[in-house]
Amino acid sequence: MAHRLAAAAPLLLLVGVLYARCSGNDKAPFVVIGVLALTAVLAVALLLRALMEGSLHAWRSAALAALPLLYAAIAIALARQGWVDLMSFLGFR
Repeated sequence: MAHRLAAAAPLLLLVGVLYARCSGNDKAPFVVIGVLALTAVLAVALLLRALMEGSLHAWRSAALAALPLLYAAIAIALARQGWVDLMSFLGFR
């Protein structure tokens, strides 16, 4: 069950970014920020589960849930270097 829940995190980010890019709503970027916040909560919960269980399956679930956070961290790092436009990379424009 946790693996299915962890697999939903990247899909939620994809849906959030697509919604932010396709809608003309000014508040749409907050959807992406909200999805990243919920993903962080899910990743921490699955990380704690992996620490308690110690099984490889639990660690895979935690890593899968952390993928959207890794994507956002890479986007921020590349934007700080000036290589990409962060607003476009996360779907804000």
